[in-house]
Amino acid sequence: MSEPIVTHQEFEYEKNIPFHVYNIFQSENMVSEILPHWHEELELVYLYAEDEHYIDGYDIVGEAGDLVITNSNAIHKIVAHPVQEELPDRILATVVVLNLPFVQSFVPDYGKYIFTNERKQAPEEISLLMKKIRKFSENGVNGFGDANGAKGGYAYLKGLSHIFDLLCYMCSDRLALHENVSNINHEKNIERLRGIIQYIEQHYQEAVSEPAVAEKFYFTPTYFSRFFRQAVGITFSQYLRSYRAEQARTLLLSTNLSILDIALEVGFQDSRRLSLAFREQYGCTPSDFRKRMS
Repeated sequence: MSEPIVTHQEFEYEKNIPFHVYNIFQSENMVSEILPHWHEELELVYLYAEDEHYIDGYDIVGEAGDLVITNSNAIHKIVAHPVQEELPDRILATVVVLNLPFVQSFVPDYGKYIFTNERKQAPEEISLLMKKIRKFSENGVNGFGDANGAKGGYAYLKGLSHIFDLLCYMCSDRLALHENVSNINHEKNIERLRGIIQYIEQHYQEAVSEPAVAEKFYFTPTYFSRFFRQAVGITFSQYLRSYRAEQARTLLLSTNLSILDIALEVGFQDSRRLSLAFREQYGCTPSDFRKRMS
C-alpha cells in the first residue's frame, strides 16, 4: 500500500471537491503494512486483491470485490497480503476518502450511526460504480479536476455524481445505529489504544518498555500484550520497531545524517538494530534504501 503512514492524518481539499480518490497499484517499493492511524474522514476501500484491515480492534479480512468502510476517527491499519500473480492493470485497491462535513450534511445524525462491514461484499452495481470512480480518477488533479479531458472545470460534477451514488448505497445498505453494534468495554479499550499510539508518537525516541506502557494505561502486562496484538495485529515491540523504522525512513529521505545518527535519533541503541527493523519493514537496509532513493 502507499498511503502515508501517520498517526493522525489530515487532508486538504480543493474547492467544490469534498473527497479524495487514490488508486493503489502493485509496486516493488510498495509498503505492505500501513501502521495504525486515524482521521475524521470516512474512508472506503474497494479491493481488487485480498488484504487485511484492523479497524477499532476488529480484524477484517478483505477479498476482491469487497468494499471495506472505516468510520470517522476509527483507529485503522491495513496489511496487504502477498499477490502471487500480476493483477489486471496491476491495481490492488481504490480508496475514497470523504470529507466529514460533507457526509454530515446528508446524514445529519451521523454521530448516532455507524457504517458497518457486516456485508462487505459489494453488490454488482457498486462494483461497477467503484470501477467508474477508479477510471474517472486516473485523469486530472485529484482525479476529478479535468477528467476525461474536460477543460471547462466542471468535470468534477460527474465525479460528484458517482460519489452521491456511493453515499446513497452506504446509507441504504450499510448504516446502523451505533448503540446497536457498540460494546462499551471494547470502546473504552480502543480509546486507551488511541492514547497508547499517541504516547509512542511522542516518546519513541526514548527508552519505551511494554510493562511501563501497560502500567501507565492501567492494563495488567498479560492482558495488555494480548489486547494490543488482537487490536493491531502485531506485538507492542513489533509496532514500536516499525514506528521507529518509519521515522528513520523520513530522516533518510530528508537529511544527510549517518545511519548511526539516525538510529540513535529514532530510539534504536545502534545501527544494527535499525537495519534489522528497517529490513523487516521495507525489505532492504537503510543504506540500500538511501542509495535507491538518491
